[in-house]
Amino acid sequence: MKKFYFCLLAAGILSCGSVVFPQTVIQLYNDSVYQTIEGFGGFGPAKVWWSSPPFYDATYLQKIIDELGCTIIRTQIYWDGEPVNDNNDPNVFNWNGFNFGSNTDNGKQFPFIRDLGAKGAKLMATVWTPPIWMKGLEEFYGTYNGNPVRRRPSADQLNSQCSWCGGASGCQQVGGRLKQEYYAEFAEYLAAYVLKVKAETGVDVWAINIQNEPMFPNPFESCVVIPSEYADILKTVGEKFQREGISTRLFGPEHMGEWSWGNNRDYVNEILGDPAVRPYLSFFAVHSYVDGVTPDYGSADGWSKLYYNITAKYSIPLWMTETSDESKTGFDLGFSMAKSLHLALRFGRISGWVYWYMADVIIKNNVLQPIGYAFMNYYRYVRPGYVQIKSTSPDASLLVTAFKQATNYTVVIINNSSTTKTISLNLNQGTLPSSFDVYRTSASENCLKVGTVTNNSFTLPGN
Repeated sequence: MKKFYFCLLAAGILSCGSVVFPQTVIQLYNDSVYQTIEGFGGFGPAKVWWSSPPFYDATYLQKIIDELGCTIIRTQIYWDGEPVNDNNDPNVFNWNGFNFGSNTDNGKQFPFIRDLGAKGAKLMATVWTPPIWMKGLEEFYGTYNGNPVRRRPSADQLNSQCSWCGGASGCQQVGGRLKQEYYAEFAEYLAAYVLKVKAETGVDVWAINIQNEPMFPNPFESCVVIPSEYADILKTVGEKFQREGISTRLFGPEHMGEWSWGNNRDYVNEILGDPAVRPYLSFFAVHSYVDGVTPDYGSADGWSKLYYNITAKYSIPLWMTETSDESKTGFDLGFSMAKSLHLALRFGRISGWVYWYMADVIIKNNVLQPIGYAFMNYYRYVRPGYVQIKSTSPDASLLVTAFKQATNYTVVIINNSSTTKTISLNLNQGTLPSSFDVYRTSASENCLKVGTVTNNSFTLPGN
């Protein structure tokens, strides 16, 4: 049975009356196949792990997975699962030296992880900081491109922004570097985490990144890992996972999603350009920020450069694994993020997209918010295993992406203009189904099914 979904995003709803609008024909190409979709998702539970339980409930899971359509959930690997070295031997686990108890920030996650697994969602986890005893805390250490590498915020910044962990006299979680003599111990720690999660929850950790946003000494849990160090650590962790029979993927580096003005080309060269390191990275992930905080909604040119310099050159999937924008709310945020996701899919040909914290943004008090309904057009109707196919529109204000799996199709169209559009489709090979379902999202419609089309013609309001 063929399934054909149209998911439409309109900036506003107009009263059309009997006005007839010129028709735009969108062309779909069955014979031009691009990337395979792995999934979409977001970060975490309904409440942060360092607060008090309950952190989620059955309704929260039902909303984010069954209704919204998340298939990927990202979480944090906390540093204190090994508060001191377990035994000074990275080849032997001393389980009494690890602490993943139910009151730790790692252990608090285990019921959530277990329930996610039961619903079929995949777990990806990122390190913000290694165990603090593995770190060097110099303000500057080493050089990168001929310049000293800042590893920590200044003392004034630590005192003003990091009182939560002791300011300049404490804050071992903030910044610093992973000492080279502890690379093998760090690999052991991540292996221990994966094995403990499996033992406690029955869930295999699907993917791990060894360091979040590795170029930034952020004033929160962080660690600076320059490209050459990242490659060495990745290789060490990958080799450890192989020896332990761990199938968890490694991804990264989760630096900013740029090519022209930043460091990604160095991470690419050190990781993907080294045949001894390349096999250990399963997919290349970026964040859609300018500096780790300020949002970067992307561009056709920016995503195209990432695609051609990473995916096309090295045959490795590209992902976007964190973005947000605290300056926007409501449907304004949802419409902006939907366009950002469109750019990443169409021009970056990404295989996965993961938003930052879902709590209070995508979902609040177990109620999906406008950004959640905007994402639903992709999350719920473009499922893992779908492939993107070529699509064209003569109208540049209609932002189109099209996907198929066997005989099932989903086409997502964003009307980025103030004009109502009348749209029809043409398939270059095969035949269109006799009918298809249409869902529409706007400031007043929450991914609403607006009907079943039988004549291959429908309208999409503008703003």
